[in-house]
Amino acid sequence: MASGMQEKQYTPSLLGFFIYNPTFGPREGEEEKKILFYHPSDVEKNEKIRNVGLCEAIVQFTR
Repeated sequence: MASGMQEKQYTPSLLGFFIYNPTFGPREGEEEKKILFYHPSDVEKNEKIRNVGLCEAIVQFTR
């Protein structure tokens, strides 16, 4: 780095945390049943489902 430039410091933060069970909502339209816990709770339902779906896809891909 050039002298005089400062490196930005970022504080780690938890943006979201959730627990889901993929066997609880096997059919289309029942995706919300999979979500056992979601933090923060004020997130819209569609965003919760999208985030859980992404994690499910990553798990399936790695299998």
